[in-house]
Amino acid sequence: MRVRDLLKIIFLKTIRNKGLIFFYSIIILCTILITTTLTFYYNYNSFISNLVNKNIGFRTLNVTADEQLNDEITKKILNIKHVVDVYSSEHHSITLTSPDFKNENLSGIVELTYGAESMLPNNIIGRSFNNIEKNVAICPIDFFPDDSASELFINNEFLIDGHDLLGKEFSVEYYSHRFEDTNLIQEEKFEKKFKIVGLYDSKAVMNNKNQCYIQVSDLKEILETTIPSNMNEYVSSYLVVINDIENIEYVKEELANIGYKDAETKNFINLGIINIIMITCISISTIIIFALVILTISYIKKKIMNETHIIGVMRAIGYEKKDMKNIYILETAVIILFTYLIGITIFFILYFILKYTIFASLIYSGITIYINGYVFLISFLMVASITFVISLYFIIKSINSNVISLLKSGE
Repeated sequence: MRVRDLLKIIFLKTIRNKGLIFFYSIIILCTILITTTLTFYYNYNSFISNLVNKNIGFRTLNVTADEQLNDEITKKILNIKHVVDVYSSEHHSITLTSPDFKNENLSGIVELTYGAESMLPNNIIGRSFNNIEKNVAICPIDFFPDDSASELFINNEFLIDGHDLLGKEFSVEYYSHRFEDTNLIQEEKFEKKFKIVGLYDSKAVMNNKNQCYIQVSDLKEILETTIPSNMNEYVSSYLVVINDIENIEYVKEELANIGYKDAETKNFINLGIINIIMITCISISTIIIFALVILTISYIKKKIMNETHIIGVMRAIGYEKKDMKNIYILETAVIILFTYLIGITIFFILYFILKYTIFASLIYSGITIYINGYVFLISFLMVASITFVISLYFIIKSINSNVISLLKSGE
């Protein structure tokens, strides 16, 4: 039998069989659900990997100590292989309000961060700053001076293009404080101006979108003003910056050898939550596949049962088993491929709608939703191959049955 004749028979059988609509719907739905789950799984893993590898906090150790950081301790820690910087934890950053950015849409909150050379991002637009410069800053290209800058979803309508700020100044306000018993009393107001000399991509280092790097001397000046002097005696931890996340354990061991045993990564991820999300994705996929198997078996058994007499008649009038197998196998393959492609098309439509509407602002948090080719390969194998193998088993079993028993089944 020619392929053209086979396709003609398949087309006629398909349009006459209303039960196929239900089967089509099942495969389409399972395709969408499996592909969506796998895409989320892939992108979530990618986000966690980028966060850990790009954000400097995951290669910075917080070291608890009994004494304040001094030149001798600094030198001792810097002599450890792979350590690129060490500084007091109180000098890491401070969050202040800038009246220049504050308006009805933005709170003007800016995080000023320790800007030693070892901490600065690569690929700065404009320029970096030298060790003796003061009152200069390097801010994000997509600048969002607001207290919601750390959130995944932001209103990107209010993002400020850093290119428009390059070379311009902004000011921050801060206050001195003192303690009265256990109460912190706000005293004198101060203002400091910074000139934006450089821009960086906050997504590339997974920073908040309101985070500007400033000179260490400027940051210390602000902190020494805002922190009451009698609080400094309680500060006894250092931040040790390492050149690569892979060297963290080595540096931990070396720090322990010189007496600093309580060293923990500054930033960390709750593995319990990650495991729950991963297990949930796997569970959803398993449930979908299980449901697909049950529904496919149910449909195919019913379909073959309804067509048993037809198969018997075809065998009786001279159709060879080979031709009959080809008809049913090709029919099944065409149906599965056709419905899988419909499911993938619907997935793509939903993907682009969500990516450029609800999830549009995620890109500013360093989250890009990718479509990976392996996702489609795996979803095809999970949906199409399972359905095809089940169908093939019942088709061959029925066609190989005795002709008389096939004919009697229709009586």
